[in-house]
Amino acid sequence: MVKKVISIAVALLVGVGLGWHFKPPARLDVRAETDGPEPETVRSEPPNASQQPKDVLLRSINAKPPKPATPSDEAVERGEQLVLENQHAEAIQRFDDAIRLDPKNGLAYAGRAGSKEALGSMSEAERDYNRAAICYQFAYKAGDPVAMRHLGDCFYAGKGVGVSKVKSMILYRLAAHSGDIEAHVNWGFCLFYGHGVQQDFVEAAELFRMASDAGSPRGMYYTLRGQE
Repeated sequence: MVKKVISIAVALLVGVGLGWHFKPPARLDVRAETDGPEPETVRSEPPNASQQPKDVLLRSINAKPPKPATPSDEAVERGEQLVLENQHAEAIQRFDDAIRLDPKNGLAYAGRAGSKEALGSMSEAERDYNRAAICYQFAYKAGDPVAMRHLGDCFYAGKGVGVSKVKSMILYRLAAHSGDIEAHVNWGFCLFYGHGVQQDFVEAAELFRMASDAGSPRGMYYTLRGQE
């Protein structure tokens, strides 16, 4: 539970999460650094949650157990903790460690980008956001639902790719249908605010509740807010 809360807070701090409204830096083209195309396949949409039996979505949440943390993931976690303590220079060192251990760890590039952005190194931050988007793209193509969500975050905030609320919403839906708990929250967020999709408070509340029931702190938070 503590790890989840730390990850959520860091997402908000580094601008990868959904809670910030800011002017994004100049975008870089993912296609310029990879042989793969920008993920146009996100246009292939699954059915709405209202059209999908709830037990099917709930089964998808528990379909795949979470992957065990790797040494690179543990280095990212240490970096995220340092970000929470506003120690960005030290955090960058931990994210560097994570990248050395696993050059395909998109979260490490995204974390390092956030810290570089906080320290004013915008051009370096932009390159790292671009690298993070590339890593998420390749993992997304391999069927990783968490990477789908993170790639959706990139499109939502315009980090490493151009802003597209529609693509972010579709990626959140794909990730949710692939079993990612937090993607249900992000999908619900888009529905609640009408970002990339027609506004639907009822459907958003249902997605928040499902994530809450599955143990998501963010799902619990938005569920409680909806009851106020």
